Amino acid sequence: MVGKVRNPVTVWLLTLVTFGIYGIYWWYKANEEVGQYDPSIEVNPVLATLALFVPICNLVTIVRTGSRIGQAQQNAGLQRECSGGLGFLLAILFALDFMYYQANMNKLWEANPAGAAAATPPPPAPA
Repeated sequence: MVGKVRNPVTVWLLTLVTFGIYGIYWWYKANEEVGQYDPSIEVNPVLATLALFVPICNLVTIVRTGSRIGQAQQNAGLQRECSGGLGFLLAILFALDFMYYQANMNKLWEANPAGAAAATPPPPAPA
């Protein structure tokens, strides 16, 4: 399995209880797992995480992470349900983006644990 299925509420609560420390770790892991799941998605988990500490860049990384999750869903043949814009709005509301993103990643991991490459059928042989 490429990504880890986590309880979205637990992710959110751990982020609150640890005053954001777990959230930083989770952000790195989430970006890393999406990049490993679908190699066509270019992401540097370190930069995505460091962006959380830079004004304006933090807003961009919130939106881009949600967009990456949505792209991975689409590339895996699932309906694209994750939106970076909605994730941004939920981030403003008590950091609910963590729950939203984790719930969408769980759908991805459960639908195809081997990764997006395994979900894509091989192209037809030339005739």
